[in-house]
Amino acid sequence: MRRSLVVLVAVVAALATGCGVPASHSATPSPSATAPTGHATGADGWSTAVMPLVDGELQVNVTVTGPLTVEGGCVPSLTAWADDADGSLVPTPSPSGSQAHCLAIALIQIPAGSSRQFSADIPTPPDPGTYTIHGLLQTSGGQPIPVVTITV
Repeated sequence: MRRSLVVLVAVVAALATGCGVPASHSATPSPSATAPTGHATGADGWSTAVMPLVDGELQVNVTVTGPLTVEGGCVPSLTAWADDADGSLVPTPSPSGSQAHCLAIALIQIPAGSSRQFSADIPTPPDPGTYTIHGLLQTSGGQPIPVVTITV
């Protein structure tokens, strides 16, 4: 038991002194080490948050306040995309395989004063830079979400 404790203390001490970058060197994070995140709130009180997922994608979360009717079912409630600094659309891979035809469209009613969150996943832009995340919530006319700027 005592030997185990001595080994454990030695391992913890070695890890504590061996972790990190020596004080004489500065660490510059690589683009992959910094997670692109962002948040914006619109005049209507809607908010958009962008956060990284573990699979290399970004999740775009939009919180809206009613009264509002949003389409759902086979129709994605939220469609999101990224533009680069020049305003060019960042390519999004198309789904592979055959697409099933779906006729089930649901109407999601959000009562006045209540809120609801919708999300969509998009690929993380492949190149370092500044990107603008846009989206549309599928209402009868399509409503834009608050725009978020991120840096990759």
